[in-house]
Amino acid sequence: MKRNANLSHEARLILALLERVGGARGAWLPDNALLRDFDTLIDHLLAQGNPQCASLGALMRDALAATHAGTRGVLHGLLMASAACTDGTDHLALLLDARGAGLSAAQRLHALGWIAGSPAQRLTPSALAQALGMSRQNLVRAINGETGETPKRWLLRIRIKRARNLLTDPGLALNDIALMCGFSSHAHFSRTFRDITGMTPQRWRKWRGGPVAARRRDLSGS
Repeated sequence: MKRNANLSHEARLILALLERVGGARGAWLPDNALLRDFDTLIDHLLAQGNPQCASLGALMRDALAATHAGTRGVLHGLLMASAACTDGTDHLALLLDARGAGLSAAQRLHALGWIAGSPAQRLTPSALAQALGMSRQNLVRAINGETGETPKRWLLRIRIKRARNLLTDPGLALNDIALMCGFSSHAHFSRTFRDITGMTPQRWRKWRGGPVAARRRDLSGS
């Protein structure tokens, strides 16, 4: 407890949420207390007056409103990025680095920045390892220690997340979205999208365009 004494309330909340989100596996089944803590953090991020913090808060809120198989991983990444928006960031980074297996806080933030600025075709384990100055072997160990996945699977989830964002634009054809997200064909894109989200891109686009209440009913019944 003493090691967290120099942290702000928000930084302590991020650390606690990371332990609760990252320490579990399987389906996303949050309790009310966890959701309340996320609401508190989101309110703080939105009130910072910092566009980056506000964007992270909005993304976190959207992830909680439309949960899916990858929600835990999405929230884990957003929490790590949010660490840079808190008071006592340097001390929080040291605590995150000391947690053991996984990317360090600095590596995680570097990776998120590289991912955000890279075209989908370049989102490969080898390119990420090069960007972080790591060997492919060390990257495999770090990503597996942090997410329980291979780097390839982790980056594939990120590409599918980009695809979900693009699917909200009704003017974009599925073939174009597949190419923009680095898939060789529409068939490959559809198979991968269904494997990760449980829906085809067509169904997800229709489902995402419906009312939030209907999406929640669909989730609770699945």
